[in-house]
Amino acid sequence: MNDRDLNSLYKEKLRSLEPYFYKQAQGDEDKLQDLYLGLFLGLKEDPYSTNTYLKNRARWNMLKSLTKRQPHACFPPQQYDHTIDKIILNDFLSSLSPNSRKYAQCRLAGIPNSQLQSRFNYSKADVRKMKSEILNQFEEVYFG
Repeated sequence: MNDRDLNSLYKEKLRSLEPYFYKQAQGDEDKLQDLYLGLFLGLKEDPYSTNTYLKNRARWNMLKSLTKRQPHACFPPQQYDHTIDKIILNDFLSSLSPNSRKYAQCRLAGIPNSQLQSRFNYSKADVRKMKSEILNQFEEVYFG
């Protein structure tokens, strides 16, 4: 697929998914931009993907971006030791089921899904279920 086709497909999908994205972003322009980028990346990976996949891809892109942002911009980077972040992360991980916690810890360590599936004998459905639980719990804890 060339860039022109990808661009027109992006515009088409964006028209149908934009109301969903506005609801997810809750007025935050950074979140909205991350959702748009997730949509584009999802279409670039698979131009024939479903809206459900594209919504999930966009949300994961937004959440991934949120975790990489500097949580307290008022502290210079060299003075911020991430202790509070570690406590919050541990509290969040402890709220997950044991399998989802193990999955999240491995993904945080940079282990790709393919290795997790073979290492722990997870099916693709198991991975989808764990991702869904993590995302739902994250949204519940951090977005009310």
